[in-house]
Amino acid sequence: MAPAMGKKRIIRAHCGPLEYLRISHSFALRCSDGTFQIIYYHHGVGSGKGIRDKLFGGAFGTGVAENIQEAYASEYLKSRFLRALASSEHAFHALSLDEVRGPFSPTVWERLPDEKSDLRQVWFPGDHSNVGGGHKDQGIADITLAWMMDQLASIGVEFIPHILDALVQRRMDYYKSLGLNANKKAIGCGLCYCKSSNMPMLKPPFWAEKSIHQANDLVRLWSLHKIQSESSCIHRFTLAKRRRTPRMCKKVDPSTGRDTDIYLEDTNERIHSSVRVRLACQGLAVNDDLVWNCPPLTKLWRPRQVAADYLDPISEQAAWGPPTNQSDKIGQPSGASAAADDRTRWVWEYAGPDVGKPPTTAIVEENLGPFEKHLQKLSCGKGVLEKAAKEGFKNFKFSS
Repeated sequence: MAPAMGKKRIIRAHCGPLEYLRISHSFALRCSDGTFQIIYYHHGVGSGKGIRDKLFGGAFGTGVAENIQEAYASEYLKSRFLRALASSEHAFHALSLDEVRGPFSPTVWERLPDEKSDLRQVWFPGDHSNVGGGHKDQGIADITLAWMMDQLASIGVEFIPHILDALVQRRMDYYKSLGLNANKKAIGCGLCYCKSSNMPMLKPPFWAEKSIHQANDLVRLWSLHKIQSESSCIHRFTLAKRRRTPRMCKKVDPSTGRDTDIYLEDTNERIHSSVRVRLACQGLAVNDDLVWNCPPLTKLWRPRQVAADYLDPISEQAAWGPPTNQSDKIGQPSGASAAADDRTRWVWEYAGPDVGKPPTTAIVEENLGPFEKHLQKLSCGKGVLEKAAKEGFKNFKFSS
């Protein structure tokens, strides 16, 4: 008698602009219950082999509509605006706070009243390629990868147990190489003869509060990695700028493709704890220009601890991923609560004018899952979580 065939889980990874294969290489081929995970990778715009795709896809997002249609049953749904969420049981979306290029504006999802999808959308520091992967400093991309791994693990997907350890080691090697290559001249973007300004400097400024920088030298720690914006001559052609607006995105008129004056409603947006930690520790702004103050968020929102109990899709007791010493308070200063007894949570409260006030005036901070806690433990270094835990933001200077 032939052996019974095991269960299969088919995973399709449709890559975004300039995204690497990192998530595809992280899946376990066989799960603990015997389920086989079959992975298919479809490259996104800007990540193909041809120079045309790199130029027009990477800089302008050209071809993204075709890629989306290939992913979501275009032969059945011919509308210009595909309601992918309507046919999705789970939808997880990582969003970039520091991306300003118009062609890379996020498509924030909302649940309509008759939709029951498990929707999770979280805002992270960084531009499009920081959040999705693509820059030399992959620190922020590691954070978003760990977040996505936790979301998928919560619905049964399994990963190579110590894949994050390997990624952190690769990033540490990169940071150490900056010292070895300090005397080399900066090279261009690789697509023309320009001299890009976003290459490593001879002597980097303090990438965080002075004591944190001096205690850890070149190795940038959890939440404090470089935020990089594409500044080559190719990307300067993308003139349209559009600041991100957490929890204040508007509905789009499908007949014109333009924003209306009506706010999206059930978006379930959250702010990742790395945002608050980066602010508290004085991480650097885009391309290491001054100190980061995150205007897209801090112009209208303020962080505050409140006594509240929020329902999290990933509980504090979740136990997948690499084993973690439960006595370690990993994630406590930047995770779900500062004290489990009174259920204190960080939230971002609306502090803007009444005119234009959104229907939801508080955005809860996302709690950390097991993979995120493991990554934080590997790369939090000295002083970061302690500094974040002490910062109450009562006298903090925010963006005006």
